[in-house]
Amino acid sequence: MTFGISDPMFELFISETNELLTELELILISNEDKRQFSKDDIDNIFRIMHTIKGSSAMMSIKSISETAHLLESLFSLLRESNCIDYDCSEISDIVLEAIDYFRAEIISIQQCNEQKLNQSLIEKINNSFEKLKSTPRESSDKTGIKKDNADDENCLTYRAIIYFVDDCGMENIRAFTLLNNIKDLFNIKLYKPSDILENNNTAAEIKKNGFELIFTTNKNEKEIYDIINSNLFIKNINIQIMQEKSQKYYSYNSFKQNFISVSVHKLDKLLDLVGELVTTEAMVIQNEDVQRLDNRNFQKAINQLKKITNELQDTVMSIRMVSLSYIFQQMQRIVRDMSRKLNKKVTLEIIGEETEVDKNVIENISDPLIHLIRNAVDHGIETPDQRIQKGKNETGKITLEAKTIGNNVYIFVKDDGRGLDKEKILKKAISLGLIKDQKQELTEKEIYSFIFKPGFTTKDEVSEFSGRGVGMDIVLKDLEKINGSITIESEKDKGTTFILKIPLTLAILNCMAVNVGNTTFTIPTSFVVECFRLTKDNLIIDPDGNEFVYIRGNVYPLVRINKLFSITNAVEEIDQGIVIMVQNDDKNIAIFVDRLIGEQQIVVKPLPKYLHNVNRLMGLSILGDGTVSLILDISKLI
Repeated sequence: MTFGISDPMFELFISETNELLTELELILISNEDKRQFSKDDIDNIFRIMHTIKGSSAMMSIKSISETAHLLESLFSLLRESNCIDYDCSEISDIVLEAIDYFRAEIISIQQCNEQKLNQSLIEKINNSFEKLKSTPRESSDKTGIKKDNADDENCLTYRAIIYFVDDCGMENIRAFTLLNNIKDLFNIKLYKPSDILENNNTAAEIKKNGFELIFTTNKNEKEIYDIINSNLFIKNINIQIMQEKSQKYYSYNSFKQNFISVSVHKLDKLLDLVGELVTTEAMVIQNEDVQRLDNRNFQKAINQLKKITNELQDTVMSIRMVSLSYIFQQMQRIVRDMSRKLNKKVTLEIIGEETEVDKNVIENISDPLIHLIRNAVDHGIETPDQRIQKGKNETGKITLEAKTIGNNVYIFVKDDGRGLDKEKILKKAISLGLIKDQKQELTEKEIYSFIFKPGFTTKDEVSEFSGRGVGMDIVLKDLEKINGSITIESEKDKGTTFILKIPLTLAILNCMAVNVGNTTFTIPTSFVVECFRLTKDNLIIDPDGNEFVYIRGNVYPLVRINKLFSITNAVEEIDQGIVIMVQNDDKNIAIFVDRLIGEQQIVVKPLPKYLHNVNRLMGLSILGDGTVSLILDISKLI
């Protein structure tokens, strides 16, 4: 049986396999400094390989299932005895290579390419397997898998009823796959229905009554649940212990899976509908006819509607929130691989990985974090000899930390390495023509900002990881896409800290609505510093015609929105409009508008195709009065 790449089952297979691979990667990296794997880690790795083998076989992906089967056999040998002598790091290297192969193979299959076995990897697994086989070990059964002993006095007989996810289809095939996956782990006594392959009508029976198993094992209820639940499409598991003498059942425990997998597209659609609801609610409440109504019961109903709408909006947003742990843990692998290739000793400390952001935001920060971590290992951390000469610990440290402040998440990438070389950066900036006036005094932050220019690098040699001037400019561009920013702090021989500021969500923003002529704009309040009226004495015009405003002893560039977007019928005199001070990355500009409408929460909608090339706009929204508002991209304005 085969499944198309657009089949929901294939999407679920990809999602769950990637989760298992991430879990496997963390287990391996946590054992970097150990001589051998612990028994629990061996069992977990075996379980993961067993699951990937079964699920990929069900999806007819032989390249993955066959490779996973070999690795499963490898770890079954390790499960047999504690007396086998082996190199933990050598096996970890093989499994990590397999993880990379599995991920690449999944991507290749998604692109409709043919499956391709990695013969070099298979040879490495087989060689390691033969090496383990030749090592003295305790005896085992012929299957190479350590089963439960049916005669063990600690064994109990269990009854499990398994229910599969709704509408997964082919429940009898799911039951057969489950049975095949666990037959080597439990002593199966009977299962019901017993003719799951011969009789297709059993699918409906299983859907209604569940798939019943009776088996003996010396494992506890939690272990049983974990093994069964590691299979695909499991919705609910009810486990009972059977009293063997009286053959009576008594309920011991019931495990329920309290989550379901939902398509991202469905979540996006749900958010769009909630956004429309919020907008429509505002249009109703702000309607002049409605506001003139003086009816206490009607006002109570309006308030209740607002409360429910707000709760619904908050709930939908919470569903879209994703922990940073998945991305943060990926950095462990990058640090591990790079430090080995560069002959450096580096540890990664992760703080605040439970911090959550919107899924659309998290998709755009993976690449920036990868570049920053690679930069820290390659540029920042010194070699062990260099660190010892400086009186440092030979092992460098990188800290990846996240914290939520207001409506933003701050991510810190900190290393205790050599720090940024200001003189070298200045020299390179001058050679590239980035500094027009060499007598100009630049602040530290201005000097450090040059590293984000395309093609900028201070590395003299091109290596596998750096030296081409590509990477840091991508970091800035990716952050600007999500309305984020980055700043740098550095001290020579103390280290460097990159501070990323990103919004919690891109879907809903708190904004300041303003009028310019007959056009309405909104400005994200996270950029707004203050608003005020100025007199003509505060306006400064230089010989080139550029305008500035003088405020409390400081001078700031003035941007007239009406001139920027060629809007007619707008206020021209500085003392008749409103000046809004906005800030991004410690840089301030003053924006001149006609008047303020007020602060509103808006649902961000993408720009239509004919406006995609319009710079300085990040989207649009519909305000409560039905007005279409353009959202200013402050980072690009500055």
